[in-house]
Amino acid sequence: TKSFTDPRDGQVYKIVTIGTQTWMAENLNYATGKSWCYDNNSANCDKYGRLYDWHTAKSACPSGWHLPTDNEWTVLTNFLGGKVYAGGKMKSTTGWKAPNNGATNQSGFAALPGGYRRHFFGGFGDIGFGGSWWSSTEASTAFAWSRYLNNGIEDIFGSSDNKGNGLSVRCLRD
Repeated sequence: TKSFTDPRDGQVYKIVTIGTQTWMAENLNYATGKSWCYDNNSANCDKYGRLYDWHTAKSACPSGWHLPTDNEWTVLTNFLGGKVYAGGKMKSTTGWKAPNNGATNQSGFAALPGGYRRHFFGGFGDIGFGGSWWSSTEASTAFAWSRYLNNGIEDIFGSSDNKGNGLSVRCLRD
């Protein structure tokens, strides 16, 4: 398995090449800016990575890597057969609550359901059931595009989230 060591904190991340793109095959777990462990429990960071607000997410990836654009997420999704099939090929076969529909991890992306943190209330939700990942693409002044996977469906969804919410980050090699 290929890996990358983040020189900022020494954490080692698995990496995977899917089509023409090289992705971290784990959620980022670099403590910086507005980032949180789910339920403020460090064991959740160890398993699922940190949750970042959008402004922090944009600069959280190490040098040589970046937060993918919405279009770069679409390139990945299209390479894996489109949104109806890509989600299952991206989801880890473990770490999700049942039924984890369609999960094969055929791509090696190994997506885990790290949940989210809501900006307005500071509450956490969805761990084990869903995961959302930021893109660097703005939807409006208050929202940015993201991708979402859920244990009950095989699809991957594009949506917009409040920039203050805490979502997972996957870094893409420059």
